[in-house]
Amino acid sequence: MSRSKKIFIIVGVVLIFILGLSIFMSKEYQSTTRTEIDAPANFVFNAINDLQYQSNWNGKESLDTTFHLNCAGTTKGKGSSCDYSSEKYGAGVLRMLYSHQDSIVMTDEPDGQKLRTFFYSIKSIDDKLTTLT
Repeated sequence: MSRSKKIFIIVGVVLIFILGLSIFMSKEYQSTTRTEIDAPANFVFNAINDLQYQSNWNGKESLDTTFHLNCAGTTKGKGSSCDYSSEKYGAGVLRMLYSHQDSIVMTDEPDGQKLRTFFYSIKSIDDKLTTLT
């Protein structure tokens, strides 16, 4: 067997192996960020728990000046939701699934894209410093 034929077979086997792995690998990922905020835990909780304030700290508005939230009805706590629209991110819904004094679960549901879930853990370090994970 010629040398070039052996190389071709090896490259083919490697490509088939990579393709096989990609079929079985998860398409989801998880990332964790931890930050300390110079504010009491109840202030941090209230800022995240009220969807009408998402545009103040959510990165979408800082990356796209056309980002706009439209909140009808309740904006605080479990069951609240706000529609959003922007040129860069399109349209979607921010929805609060769970809200308790030390944790919040919310989703970003962009139209035509996969839902993203965010888990926030709020822990008081002292009366003026909070960690947000």
